[in-house]
Amino acid sequence: MTAAAALKATPHNTSILFTLPLELREVIYDYVFGHRTILFPRPDDPRPKHLHPRLLRTCKVIRAEALPRFYKCTTLRAEWWSFPQAVQWLMHKDEDVRKMICHVEYLMPAFAHREGDDEKKMAETEKWALMLRTFDMEEKGIVLREGVLRVEALKG
Repeated sequence: MTAAAALKATPHNTSILFTLPLELREVIYDYVFGHRTILFPRPDDPRPKHLHPRLLRTCKVIRAEALPRFYKCTTLRAEWWSFPQAVQWLMHKDEDVRKMICHVEYLMPAFAHREGDDEKKMAETEKWALMLRTFDMEEKGIVLREGVLRVEALKG
């Protein structure tokens, strides 16, 4: 549902937020979200697995308006042990939502680099990991825009 459709379909006379112009609400959303990095949790992490801020769970209108702003300002980060959870999470997102995502990082384990590897060798390893992770996702029907997925080595 688009933000305009949600705004028309939802009674919203209880919040002063909706009396503000959309452009101003978008500035507010950008301020609320800031630039953040969200780490996909470990599979054995007992904490709730919500990646979205509570603001996005308040109503359909705010979700429709603010979700693109959230993904514009947010880096989703998966370490080697949480990459399968990241893929599962992405599989359950609509194609429209996946198109909003601007930054996904995959952090390779430090042991992927041997001591003494030069920068060129490290860059080749990261490029290979990027191709492999892209293939892993595409095999499950997940296609992100070019340049969204980035690989970086953990410093060990």
